[in-house]
Amino acid sequence: MVLYVSLVAYHDQGRRRAPAHWAIMITTIEQGNVGKVYHAIGSPFHGYHPDIKPTYDISKTKRRFTRTTLGTMDDAWLDQVEQVARSIRGADKSPSPLDPFAGDNCQNWAMDFLNELVNMEVLDAAVLSIAETCPKE
Repeated sequence: MVLYVSLVAYHDQGRRRAPAHWAIMITTIEQGNVGKVYHAIGSPFHGYHPDIKPTYDISKTKRRFTRTTLGTMDDAWLDQVEQVARSIRGADKSPSPLDPFAGDNCQNWAMDFLNELVNMEVLDAAVLSIAETCPKE
């Protein structure tokens, strides 16, 4: 079965500039509302670690977001995708935690995750170029 892979960029609702939170969502329907989400959670003060939401309904969020379709994958890869997500280390504490743009964050983790899926040939290499165009704030 074909699964659809999207990058969801959640935008900060505050007054000051901040990086968007990136998550990778896999659904059974293109632009489907319910699926599995892979992302890194944490903060620049404590570092980040991978997190998986097995059943996430994006229609229930109150956060402002932009969703970009990256491509498709075969569902036979799902178990390996979860293992890859858990194996990719999140960013450490930021060297300047008060500067939201200093150091690595969830966006770096998402790109590392996508890179590994491309290396495994789960996803086409074009997803990396598409992801680079996604909103960073």
